Amino acid sequence: MMFRDRLAFLSNFFPCVIESNTGIKFPSVENAYQWAKEVDPDNREFVPTKGWERYDAVPVKWTEYMTNCSAGDAKSAGRRANMRPNWNEIKVEVMRRLLKQKFQPGTNLGDRLRATRNMILVEGNTWHDNFWGSCTCPRCGDKGENMLGKLLMERRAELRKEDK
Repeated sequence: MMFRDRLAFLSNFFPCVIESNTGIKFPSVENAYQWAKEVDPDNREFVPTKGWERYDAVPVKWTEYMTNCSAGDAKSAGRRANMRPNWNEIKVEVMRRLLKQKFQPGTNLGDRLRATRNMILVEGNTWHDNFWGSCTCPRCGDKGENMLGKLLMERRAELRKEDK
């Protein structure tokens, strides 16, 4: 399944306010996640290459860009981050914390996640993301780790426990 249509709210691109531990607000989980990759987000200057004409190829601060661009542009920019040296060790925990913030008890998004009941959540895709999802193309054969789906199901179970 792809996180589209009635399941679009499960996507990291879905609009929701996410706040960093320093009070910076992002328009989606994707923006916050890509921001967190950067080793020095408050001081890094970054030249947008597309999508954000406001700056017309003028350097901007990484934080300013990530708090104002689209989720798609954040993902593209994240490929150019000066990666934290320990990013591969912490990226799953970063995502877990972002999803916990997105899906709070008693909120619309939290309720919608709970309403998926026992559905197996798989971030199906065609762009070969076999860590966070499971690519359905013939080459990949739908054998990804589906870490995003696993974290969403973990968060759903936590929400159920918090209800009791």
